[in-house]
Amino acid sequence: MEFTTLSGIILLLLGLICIWQGWKNFRLARSSHSWLQVPGVINQVKIRKTHDPESLFDYEAEIIYSYTVGGLEYHCSTLAIGKERLELTERKSLNLHDQYPLHGPVRVFYDPSNPARAVLEPGKEGNSALLIAIGMGMFGYGCFALS
Repeated sequence: MEFTTLSGIILLLLGLICIWQGWKNFRLARSSHSWLQVPGVINQVKIRKTHDPESLFDYEAEIIYSYTVGGLEYHCSTLAIGKERLELTERKSLNLHDQYPLHGPVRVFYDPSNPARAVLEPGKEGNSALLIAIGMGMFGYGCFALS
C-alpha cells in the first residue's frame, strides 16, 4: 500500500473519531441542562502554575467536589462536559476561591442514567467545536490524500 493512501486512510479514521467525540460531547452538554440537581461540597481546589511560555494562561485549576445520590457518595472533577480543568490568568486564579470556596456548598447536576457523571456548569462544553473542526480538517485532508 502506498504511503499517501495509508496516510489518507489514517487521517479519515482519526477525523471521524474526532468528529464523533466532539458531537457526542456537544449533545451531552446540551442534555446536561435537564439533569437532576443535588447539593454538593467542594472538597479540594488545586491551583498550579503552568510553565508553558506559549500559553495565554498562567495557572491551571482542578476543582474536586462530592455529592450524594441514592445514598451513595460520588466524587467528581468535571466542571463542564469535556472540561476537567480550568485555565486561568493570574488575576482569575486569585478569585477562584471566591467562586469555589473549599468545603463550600455547590449545585451539582448529575446524569440520572449515570449518577457518576456530573457537572457544575450544565450546558457548557469544553472543546467540542474545536474537536469537530480538527476532525473535519483531518477528514478533508484524508479525502484529498486519497483522491
